[in-house]
This record gives sequence, C-alpha cells and structure tokens, in this order.
Amino acid sequence: LEASASWYLYDTPPRRMLDLKQTLQQSGLCPAAVIKFGFDREAAVVPLEPYVSDEVFSKLPPKPVEAPVRAQPVVPTEEQRKKAAEAAAARALPDAGPSAKPMPKPDSWKP
Repeated sequence: LEASASWYLYDTPPRRMLDLKQTLQQSGLCPAAVIKFGFDREAAVVPLEPYVSDEVFSKLPPKPVEAPVRAQPVVPTEEQRKKAAEAAAARALPDAGPSAKPMPKPDSWKP
C-alpha cells in the first residue's frame, strides 16, 4: 500500500473501525474473525487495484489443504433403538387426558 493512502481495517456487523495499535486479541477478535479492509474514499490518494503488492503476497505461507469431510453413517445403539420404539408407541396411543374431551362451543354459536 502507498504510505499516503488512508486505509483502515474493520469488522461488521455493526461496522466497527479497528484500532491499528491494538492486537487482534485486544480488539476482541480472537479466536477467529473476518476482518475487512477499506479506504477513505474522500482521501487525496486512493490506490488502484491490486491493493497489496506481489512482494507481500510472496511472504504469505501456502494455503492449507483441507481434507474432504466425509459423513459417517450414524448407527443407533440398541438402547437408542429401544427408546425410539417406546416413544413411537407412546405417540400412537390415544390420549385419555382432559385434552381428549370435545371442546365446548363458544357462546356466540348458540342460536
């Protein structure tokens, strides 16, 4: 970046400009955060793209290779199967409680 360019770092939501004198931890951005980069559009000097030089990019470590995530089938235990069967049987039984009674008609329905 050009030293004369007016740039800043921020996170969002809500948009919060970061103090460049603080560490990421001091700014409350640890253990993880997405930090955005911006320019003061009203500044005298606004650099053209690319904003970061090839020299800076050459100093970055290679991007880590992520192993593909494969879903493992979930096999319920015998105890889980038994509980699921009991719950299904309980749902199948008619409810003999107070909610099984028919609801009375409101007064407005009377002739």
